Parts: sequence; structure tokens; C-alpha cells
Amino acid sequence: MKRQTRQEPDNRCEFAASYMFGGLNEAMRLAFEDHLARCGECRQFVCDIASVTDGCPEPGAAECAPPAGLKAWVRAQLLHDDLTEEELAHSPRIIGGIVAVCLLLITAAALSAFHTNEMSATGSSLAAPYHIQRIVDLQAADAGFAAGAEGHAVVIFDGFGAHLIVQADKLPEPEKDEAYRVWLQKDGVSVGAGTIPTEAGEGALRCDGITERYERIAISLEPDAFVANGPHGPLVLTGDFS
Repeated sequence: MKRQTRQEPDNRCEFAASYMFGGLNEAMRLAFEDHLARCGECRQFVCDIASVTDGCPEPGAAECAPPAGLKAWVRAQLLHDDLTEEELAHSPRIIGGIVAVCLLLITAAALSAFHTNEMSATGSSLAAPYHIQRIVDLQAADAGFAAGAEGHAVVIFDGFGAHLIVQADKLPEPEKDEAYRVWLQKDGVSVGAGTIPTEAGEGALRCDGITERYERIAISLEPDAFVANGPHGPLVLTGDFS
């Protein structure tokens, strides 16, 4: 059965991406590792992510030239323009795109594992093709609070539906029960997509089963992780899907 991301904070499988991104505190990390020993799907997820992250540049490595093959892939698949290799090597925007590509590779590896499980359960021998539907740069929503925050949202579509992965960093540290909630917005209505567990200002979230074509995505800082109808707290990051 394909695992679905849920909003309940005690769903350990939801924390797999944050575990690999280093986005869990010590207690949460130990709890997830205990879960990892008992969950074969999460172990496969972790192995798949590890297999594609070795060559990824560190976030903020603006002076590090990315591999030529990866640069070409970014130009062909993401930018859809005629940038030269020299322009790619010197553009800070492209360096940020390279980091986003690493995120896409991680997502693709996870989707591959899900496809394998689905095919095994149904007896199908054909993999569902997937493609990158959208990459959204998330921008700080407030010039004061969380002014330095940044992130990406990536939508991948396959035969099973649309999948969203959100990565954010430089987030202000939440206090007490506060939590960062992700909202998908359309026609003025916001739908909660989950909670981003964070550590040292960084975190990530994966959400499956996206059925609507949303207009915007927003991340807000809420009083707790159980806020369902919002956002009520201050917006931290926003981006447009259109």
C-alpha cells in the first residue's frame, strides 16, 4: 500500500525527508530511528535518498561550479531557455536551481520506491511515468520577520497523481508549541498540506495525493501543529504556482 503523508504530528513516516535533511531535533531523530528499525519502506526511502545526494552541492555554495552534466540537465528540463554553459556557471539563480534539482532527484528516488511497492501490490509490470510539473521559488513574505527565509516547492506528477515536496531554510526558530504549516491556496481558500518539522531553521515536507491545481503556496508560523483552518499566524514564505 502506498504511504500517504498525513498531518498528525505522531506519524513517523512523515518525518523521513526531514530526517535525511537534518531537520529533526535530537529527540525526534532518536524516535524516528527507532521507527526506522521497524519500517521497511522508510529504510528504502532513506537508502534511495542517500544514493542521490552524494553529488549535490551544499545550499549557499554559490562559488562552487556544479557538474557540467547537471548544469545541462537544469537548462534543458527546468529553465527552458538558451543559457550557455558559461552563464550557467556564473548565475547565482542557477546555483539555487542546482540545489532544487538535488531536491527533485531525492523526490524521484522516493517516488521510484513507491512505484515499486504499488506495482508489487497490483502485479503490474509497468512503471507509471512521472515528470516535473512545477518548481516554485519561495520568497520571504515579510521584510522584517523571517526576512532571510527561503525555500523551494516542487510538484511532480505521475500516474498516481501529483506529489509536493517543500524545503525551507533560514526559518526563525519556533517557540514552545509553535509549528510551521504549509498551505495550498485557490480562489481565496487555504488547504493545510502538513507541518514542516524544523531544526536549526531548516526543514522539509512531502505530501502525496494533490488533486487540485492550486494558485499559491504559503508557509505560516502557527501556535501549534493542529491548526486546520488557516493561516492564522504570520506568513513566512510564499510562492505562486501560476
